[in-house]
Amino acid sequence: MHTLTAFIDTIFETATEITSNDAETVSSRKGSQFEVIENERISGVVLEDLTISGSLFSLTTFVGVTFDSCAFFGSKIENCEFVNCNFIDCTFQFSEITHCNFSSCEFRGNEWDYTPVKRSKLRDCKMDGRSSYYLTKHDSYLTQCFELPTDWDEVPPDEDDVQEDSGFFSQLLGKAA
Repeated sequence: MHTLTAFIDTIFETATEITSNDAETVSSRKGSQFEVIENERISGVVLEDLTISGSLFSLTTFVGVTFDSCAFFGSKIENCEFVNCNFIDCTFQFSEITHCNFSSCEFRGNEWDYTPVKRSKLRDCKMDGRSSYYLTKHDSYLTQCFELPTDWDEVPPDEDDVQEDSGFFSQLLGKAA
């Protein structure tokens, strides 16, 4: 199973240390002990089948990063910038994305379970109907980035819009309550 440690290991260089006994070479991963990524620049990486759980991304810039079939679970992404990034078949569960900027990104085939995208800006992004619905559900701002869904069944109904028949309206329409 790939985890956040694997994510960090693919980005930071491997540091090699030489110990005093028998000049044995030990390989350690620089930065692999952290679940917080802050003030970093990550570019040109393809991440596949990665689980990012319980982590914090803050003030980090992602350029040309592809997240393919990745799972973001219980994570917080705030004040980050995504430029030319792709989110393909990813799942976002119990996470939060706040105050982020997405520029020329693509969102395709993603699942959004209890993951609000709040106060973020999206510009020139491509997205399917489901992603469009969840990315605009809260107070995010979209500019020139809307692709109509091919099938309206992709767009789930808003829970607040579901209304029950009260007996009053049924009586007005001549239906029995």
